[in-house]
Amino acid sequence: MKIIYPMKKITYILSITILTACGGKNQEAQATSTVQNSSEASKKEAGPSEANSETTEPQEKRNCDPSRIFVTWDDPDQSGTNIRNSPSGKVIAKINPSDFPDGCMLEIVEASNGWLRIQGAIQSAGGMNDIVLPNNEGWIHNSVVSVGTRNYGGQTIKILDSPKTGNSVGKITRESYGLRVLDLCGDWVKINYKGTIG
Repeated sequence: MKIIYPMKKITYILSITILTACGGKNQEAQATSTVQNSSEASKKEAGPSEANSETTEPQEKRNCDPSRIFVTWDDPDQSGTNIRNSPSGKVIAKINPSDFPDGCMLEIVEASNGWLRIQGAIQSAGGMNDIVLPNNEGWIHNSVVSVGTRNYGGQTIKILDSPKTGNSVGKITRESYGLRVLDLCGDWVKINYKGTIG
């Protein structure tokens, strides 16, 4: 049975997910699509050794609950985006721009050296071209997906150097797009925002 999610429901889920990830009670966020530059797009096929240093650093040892976040497919390459069975592994599916003219969303549950593990189907905006993955999971490079913030009411979202009790290393003061997901830790998401990582 195929489940079709209305965009309003998906937008609501994304808003709550990012709200929690940003750690603020008054901050709402929503995954949005954006166009990335071609140098980032070229990383999508790179293996962990070829990915940039911000994604290949060893992950700190920490106690994290399971993570879940919706991200938006964000690849300007018209040849499409490969989904793999493991980081740098065998191609098991492909997101073709012609099949997803209005974009699509993916639920991410794990990050590993620049690669993100997808769980469930890749959901098209209209629910007509969803891609069902073998065993309901696959891997995609973080350079071809993004999230964004809404900052309703002019809220400031702090970027911390570690989850929960970290120190502020920057802030997002207005609606922003193209935040790259680098790591997940429970309700927290490590991002790259205009060169600020936190």
